[in-house]
Amino acid sequence: MTKKKTKPIKAIIILCEGKTDVAFLRRLLLEVDDYRDYKEIVRNMPKPLGLGGEKNDKSKGSYFINKLRTYQYDSSKLRDMPILPLILRRIKGVSDTYVFLYDMNGMDRVDNYKEIISDFQNLSRKSLSEDDFAFSHLTMDIALAFVYDIDDTSSSERVEYIKETFSDTIEEIKYLEEEKPIIDSKHFKGVSYYFLCDEQKNKGNLERLILPLMKKGKEPLFEKAEEFLNCEGGFIRYKKTGPSLKDVSKTASDLNKSLIGSVGQIEISGLNNADIIKHTRLLDVDKFKSSKRCIAIVEFIKLLRDKL
Repeated sequence: MTKKKTKPIKAIIILCEGKTDVAFLRRLLLEVDDYRDYKEIVRNMPKPLGLGGEKNDKSKGSYFINKLRTYQYDSSKLRDMPILPLILRRIKGVSDTYVFLYDMNGMDRVDNYKEIISDFQNLSRKSLSEDDFAFSHLTMDIALAFVYDIDDTSSSERVEYIKETFSDTIEEIKYLEEEKPIIDSKHFKGVSYYFLCDEQKNKGNLERLILPLMKKGKEPLFEKAEEFLNCEGGFIRYKKTGPSLKDVSKTASDLNKSLIGSVGQIEISGLNNADIIKHTRLLDVDKFKSSKRCIAIVEFIKLLRDKL
């Protein structure tokens, strides 16, 4: 008797520049598009992500267990760990959709990006033939997205960066264009990008997008915070590495990050900016829905979901 094929997992892998991007996308998808935090233990996650609920499965069919098992820890770094995603699930429609939000800690750790891309290429159902022995266990339809701040560059430069950096890992990425922001590939049902920027000018970063939303209805509070940060002896930026010297090149982006952190500390003490974005009441579903840029991001992820 032919073994019945399991329903494929539908997953969107989003490689984010930083943890604040992850926090923002999580909050946006929870508030606006019916996603929920995925809290299952690894054993209960469906194969090939986990063990599908099987307690004594000793096979190598669990991606996340193997990721932890095979990670090469540096004995001098006790906090060293593999890059693992924040996982959301949307239980709606024909089948569930997972979103894996990865904090890549910047754009320059290219080998980390390529490792995750290769991992999911190997897990993709498109990589397997119908007769593959593991077909019933490796059943993932996958889309991939890069999410970067646009900063002061142009979207065309960002697209060229993606093409030049990852063409050796995803051959078809050379066909990605501004006018064609999503392409199919041998392994993925869709490969695409989204650049975070302000509401109007296609410049800036995540802070330039969410800060105006946070300010709505609380303008006096932010004005006071900005006044403090800009006073003499207030907003002093120090270099992250090397001697603790003042960095004279303070930027508008630095000020925006400090504003979010300062006001966030008034609301909930002791949190970093990513956790402030996660918890603040200065962001809500109405504010997200009032932002054309936020709705465009939700539509972008829906476009990837529809490719699966």
